[in-house]
Parts: sequence; C-alpha cells; structure tokens
Amino acid sequence: MTAAAAIETHPALSAHLSLGPVSLRTRDPERLARFYEQAVGLSRLRSTAAGITLGAGDAPLVILLRDPA
Repeated sequence: MTAAAAIETHPALSAHLSLGPVSLRTRDPERLARFYEQAVGLSRLRSTAAGITLGAGDAPLVILLRDPA
C-alpha cells in the first residue's frame, strides 16, 4: 500500500483533538530552559523549586521537572 492510499483509507483526526504539555525530567532545568527559550522561542511561564514551565502565549508546552538522580 502506498502512503497516499494509507492516508485515503484512514479517517482524519478530529478537529477537537489537542495535545497537552510535554514533561521532561532533567538534572538542570535552568540550562534546558535556556535552550528552549533561545533555540525554539518558548517563553518562561512559571518557575518553582520543582521545575520550569515553558510555552507560547499562555499555553504551557514543555514542563521541565527537576530530577536530582
């Protein structure tokens, strides 16, 4: 089956479907946050002792969780 045929036989995703933020565990949330801010253009929405939330506008997209392990 070709890729075009596979697309035609599968129904489209619902227009109401959405994904929530991605959570990543890291030893250094501050360093990873700088990467996402500079390379991807995300904004810092929230910082706590547990981690940092980044997003676009007011929508959280990436949650960087502090993992001391």
